[in-house]
Amino acid sequence: MSDNQRQTTKNRNGKPQQLTRKTNQQLITNFKLCLLTILFSLPSLISFGQNQKNKQGFVNQVAIGNAGYDSTFLQGLKYRLAGPYRGGRVTAVTGVANDILTYYFGSTGGGMWKTSDGGTSWKNISDGYFACAPIGSVEVAPSDNNVVYVGTGSAAVRGNISIGCGMYKSTDAGNSWKSIGLPKAGQIGRI
Repeated sequence: MSDNQRQTTKNRNGKPQQLTRKTNQQLITNFKLCLLTILFSLPSLISFGQNQKNKQGFVNQVAIGNAGYDSTFLQGLKYRLAGPYRGGRVTAVTGVANDILTYYFGSTGGGMWKTSDGGTSWKNISDGYFACAPIGSVEVAPSDNNVVYVGTGSAAVRGNISIGCGMYKSTDAGNSWKSIGLPKAGQIGRI
């Protein structure tokens, strides 16, 4: 089914509804972005609790909202930078539909990055392949998770927009890349 073809299904109430593959992919991507936001917000929430002992030597519970929690529960956690160590402002992000741990992101000046462990570690996958670093868009082919397309050029409106060098394609999930054209397009903000 192409992006423009619609599939009619029945919802829980028995009424027909139309869905498109593109709509489903957008919902999955939005859900993954929400999870990443929560994941990156966790360190600041953890640092909210402080150990406080009362006169009897017991640790007081610190209330967050309506739920109390024992602050010693997270005492062993320490902040660490999981990476990427360079990258810059993120201008493109996507996940893999059937793999909740694999994500790609492109930055304005740091190239393409990939995680296969849900963000615990990130690896630059564009160095040595791309003729430029600014990324404007990234998309995983819905028909094959190994096929990834990248449009270069920082397309987000700012005072310091970076020019790109065309489109790139990987057929091995980002292990290698090949230029597929549009070297003078400037900024490719959508695939």
